[in-house]
Amino acid sequence: MEKIGSRNIKHLTRYWVWKKEGVCPPKTMVRDRMLILEDWDMSSVVKP
Repeated sequence: MEKIGSRNIKHLTRYWVWKKEGVCPPKTMVRDRMLILEDWDMSSVVKP
C-alpha cells in the first residue's frame, strides 16, 4: 500500500481493517469498517 497509495476512503478502510484483523469481511460498508477501527491506534499505519 505504501508504494501504490490511495486516497479513497473505501480502499483505505478495507486495507486498515485487513491490517488490524488479518481479514476484511466481505460486503461491509465504510461505516461498518470505521466501527471496527474505532478503538485501534492508527499511528502504526497512518504517516503524518
